[in-house]
Amino acid sequence: MNFNRDFPRHVRIILTLLPLATVALGTGRCLPDPVCVATDITCNPAAFVLYQPVCAGEIQVVFRSNRDGNDEIYAGPPGDFRRLTDQAATDSQPEWTAGGAGVVFMSQRDGNNEIYRMDADGANPVRLTNLPALDITPAPSLLTGRILFTSQRDGNREIYVMDADGGNPTRLTNDAGDDDTPTWAQNDTRILFTSNRSGNDEIYSMNSDGSELVQLTDDPGSDKAPKWSAIRNQILFSSNRSGTSQVYAMNFEAGGEATALTDFAANQPVPAPCDRRLLVRSSADVDGLNPDLDDEILLVDPDTGENQNLSNDPGADAQPDWYGG
Repeated sequence: MNFNRDFPRHVRIILTLLPLATVALGTGRCLPDPVCVATDITCNPAAFVLYQPVCAGEIQVVFRSNRDGNDEIYAGPPGDFRRLTDQAATDSQPEWTAGGAGVVFMSQRDGNNEIYRMDADGANPVRLTNLPALDITPAPSLLTGRILFTSQRDGNREIYVMDADGGNPTRLTNDAGDDDTPTWAQNDTRILFTSNRSGNDEIYSMNSDGSELVQLTDDPGSDKAPKWSAIRNQILFSSNRSGTSQVYAMNFEAGGEATALTDFAANQPVPAPCDRRLLVRSSADVDGLNPDLDDEILLVDPDTGENQNLSNDPGADAQPDWYGG
């Protein structure tokens, strides 16, 4: 068999990259050229390269804040945040796209909760959803650019996925309970989300096409807002199972033991792309960092116990995401 003669060019590229992609599982992702659709390598196979998380340079944080009077999106390195949006309506729930090239977010600027995308500097905002129903909690894939989100377009809160440009919205869940806060996990092979379908907020997972649903937590407390940490190989989530909202970690298995990562009130955990630290929202005065007890974004290192207040503003700061560092 002749490798160059018997295999099409795009197949030769896949076979050549496969060992590298295997090594990179858990820490790297394959990023197609932005013009490509989903994982279709044939649209531009020469541009299909191994993507590594951005670990160099300063931390770049994007978050929601009302420090200037209403909820807007801010971003930048700690101490030098810049305002990306300037609307009378609410802008919130921001997440970076791959490499910090842009931000997806929810906005009410057109009179309804819809999902938008903009450049990293706030330029060129584009509306991705356009329905009377609620569309919220966007979560872009760093592999394909496809966006998970929550929508009520079919009557109650369900999980959907759409292309990076808003095309091809597809419903992934179908239950009488509310499903929300979806996020990608395990190199986009699984999706994590919160659901009250059992009568209580719990963490679930499913395949990227909505199949093979698994309930991961089962606790009388409220478990929500899951995030996947590739470095830890664990799920991070918020729970009030101890009586106050804290951040927990658990392995990717049903009924797995959950370990508290914070010993103070905190929620909305976001794992570091390159190490074991995490960002959280907290109104607790941790180590004297928040004497005003307002909502701040803290950088937490559970392994060393070191904490930093990154937002440090009298306004309410929340819903962080980050890259770099």
